[in-house]
Amino acid sequence: MDSHRAPIPRPKATAHTNNNTNQVLFIDALFLLILFDCSGHYDHLDDQLSCVEIAEAFAHVRQIFEYSDPGEFDNGHSVAFIRQHRLDTPEGMMNYLIYHSPHTSTNPPPTGRQRKYYFPYSIDLHLADDNTCGGLGYLGDTEEHHIHVRQFTAAERKMFLRFYAKSIPMSFHNDLAVLTQELRLDVWYRMIRPKDVCCLPNGMEAVKMFTKEYNDCKRVAAGRRLEDEPNQLSPMDQQLKALKNKLGDYLGDELETAMWNGFVSNLRDFNIITNEEAETWKRGDDWGDGVNTALWNGLINNLRYFNAITDEEADMYRQHQRQAQDTENLAQRNIAITEYMDKLRATQAATPRRKNEVQAIRHAVERRLREHYRDYGIEVHLFGSFASGLCSMSSDADMTVYNIRMASPHCPPIVELAAVLQRISYQRFSYQRVTSIPNARVPIASWKLHGIQCDANLNQPMGVHNSKLISTYSKIDDRFMTLWFSIKQIGKQHGIISASTGFLSSYALTMLLIVFLQDVTSPTILPRLQQSPLATLHIIDGYDCSFDSQTIYTNYGADNTRSVGQLLIDFFYFYGYIFDYASQEVHPSLGMIQNRSITPPARSRMDRRPKDWPICILDPFITDRNVAGNCGKENVARIQTCFQSAYHALQENDINKAFCV
Repeated sequence: MDSHRAPIPRPKATAHTNNNTNQVLFIDALFLLILFDCSGHYDHLDDQLSCVEIAEAFAHVRQIFEYSDPGEFDNGHSVAFIRQHRLDTPEGMMNYLIYHSPHTSTNPPPTGRQRKYYFPYSIDLHLADDNTCGGLGYLGDTEEHHIHVRQFTAAERKMFLRFYAKSIPMSFHNDLAVLTQELRLDVWYRMIRPKDVCCLPNGMEAVKMFTKEYNDCKRVAAGRRLEDEPNQLSPMDQQLKALKNKLGDYLGDELETAMWNGFVSNLRDFNIITNEEAETWKRGDDWGDGVNTALWNGLINNLRYFNAITDEEADMYRQHQRQAQDTENLAQRNIAITEYMDKLRATQAATPRRKNEVQAIRHAVERRLREHYRDYGIEVHLFGSFASGLCSMSSDADMTVYNIRMASPHCPPIVELAAVLQRISYQRFSYQRVTSIPNARVPIASWKLHGIQCDANLNQPMGVHNSKLISTYSKIDDRFMTLWFSIKQIGKQHGIISASTGFLSSYALTMLLIVFLQDVTSPTILPRLQQSPLATLHIIDGYDCSFDSQTIYTNYGADNTRSVGQLLIDFFYFYGYIFDYASQEVHPSLGMIQNRSITPPARSRMDRRPKDWPICILDPFITDRNVAGNCGKENVARIQTCFQSAYHALQENDINKAFCV
């Protein structure tokens, strides 16, 4: 086809002025990120991106917003704009491209637009004259349309990312990063075109370039700021400004100016700053980073030579410089660790599609059991990782069945359940063989469906409630999830996550993390939900399982600004060196680390001596139960050694050693 065919004329648009501004701006930013992501791999097919493909991406975004819990996304309200304008359909996407698409540096502004976006080429809509745009066919009688998405040059890519960091509202960044990641995993990888799908060369790791934390650091490092954010000077820059003021105090304006300009010229000659930066430094308009130790010490010596400062002040300035350098090194280390952790979570966490598949399995099992027993009081609930939100792509789907009345009094209930599941699988599903384990502490029926391992037990409401508690905590602060995936990964790599072999269970590890964020971090990052006066009374099997599940704890941990990288180091330091395994306990119900309050049960009926508990991590509801009670003394020593070695590796910024990769 002729790729230079004239674009469809763009009519004047007025509909945009009636929509919520934040919805419009967020959708526009997401649309440009989709084009940016696709620009790296469509050049082999005449640079065409069809409305069908863009609509599929927005359909997936709509599903993500609709299936997410309220508050999970700051900009989840934008789904209203997708629905209203039917951006998840090819026809609606065509209308968006004609009437509503962003006003960029190459597109004329439609009426009513408030923001101009940087984009290096036009995004006008074209008619696909060969009707095979993107390798897709007609949708009914609707003609296909497309836009051209040529590959960015290196300069254009850098310019776009700079525009994104500087001009896209910071409140959009994390949501856009998450959506970009999900689109890469669940849409672009399954497209007909079998090509690499990331414009940026480092693939999935590039998602970090869209996050608020990354662009916040990038903007500060470049000396930029948004209108609503103050311009903060780094410790080094503060020292430079203080020294410049000191020069004026001691030497007078003329000598001070001459010395300062000479110093700036030296920096320029060493290529530490550009000509433009040198001019702003001379004017005192801007203060950049990049003064190395040798030049800094040279400036201090010059000041001392002119008697502008004393020996004591010179030593003080050198000490401040070392402290500033140490602070910068720590910040860079924490950023590197945080980026690795974000990438780990992105690659391991279950996708919305997988979560939806598990929910569909649960719903289908419930419906078929009701039909088989002719009893619509039967309920099937998820518990475990898919209920708590701490699920990976390899996690099992754990279910419990309520209100089922077994037909046979002579057959163990779990065996009958397995037989019924096997029977209905022949009729409705493609289960592999359903097996049962009737002699386990909690008997289960087990099978596989769509590659997902499924386990079901009978009447276990405590597991469902435990999962709800963890899920509530995980939604209060996003750092919880990132920390959990990293701690579990390190534990698995060191071989300490296996309850069946006398080590920690994932559940016990979760309790360690929750109480750490409640009692050890300062300011605290998680509240004590079970101690809240607003806790809803809930009794299960005689145990008080009350906790506050209604209060919205948005920004509860905002006063604690530590990154997940630094928190990971703090976690391993505390449980590696501070926590006293022999005399202290982790008490999730109270949200505290305290001296042991629980007497271990007897070793056996014949041996009434208390069990030896080398570590004590209590259940949040059954508060006399140690969820790490099977850990032996040697295993606990190995657990502590793992935490210590991970701490030292992270302190030295040896991420590969910490994560055993």
